[in-house]
Amino acid sequence: MRQRLNSIRGLQPRTVLDGTEEIIDTHTDGRPIIQRTYTKEVREPVLDKSGDQVWKMNQMGVPTVPVYKLRPEEVTETYVYDELRTGHNMRNYHFREDKVEVEARAKRARVSKLQDEFFAVAEDRGLSAAEIADFVAEGKAEKVKPKPKIKAKA
Repeated sequence: MRQRLNSIRGLQPRTVLDGTEEIIDTHTDGRPIIQRTYTKEVREPVLDKSGDQVWKMNQMGVPTVPVYKLRPEEVTETYVYDELRTGHNMRNYHFREDKVEVEARAKRARVSKLQDEFFAVAEDRGLSAAEIADFVAEGKAEKVKPKPKIKAKA
């Protein structure tokens, strides 16, 4: 007799911060932006007096392996956690949005607000779409002249 396996729902991971991690800000989607500072061992080549790389020699005096020394360096990482359905968290270092996209979204919001204001004023004045189109087509905008500026006498 065959039995069917039940599908498993995705797991909800719980994010617990490490002692070296601290929340510095909140991302646009609500996830915390985390910063971590730690000491990392960085390989640095060992140089001789003339400034050339030092090599380990084999029994015949042939250079085989370059020599490096480890130097501690302080590193700061900034990331958000992507919660996966497997119950694990993944660090996402490339979470920041592109500046061009942010500016385009802000411009679309300003244009939308301007359109809403324009149509609200047109509705308050009792104008229809046909009247607005006729106004633009006839060039009535050219007939409206700005008020002349009055110069103050000294």
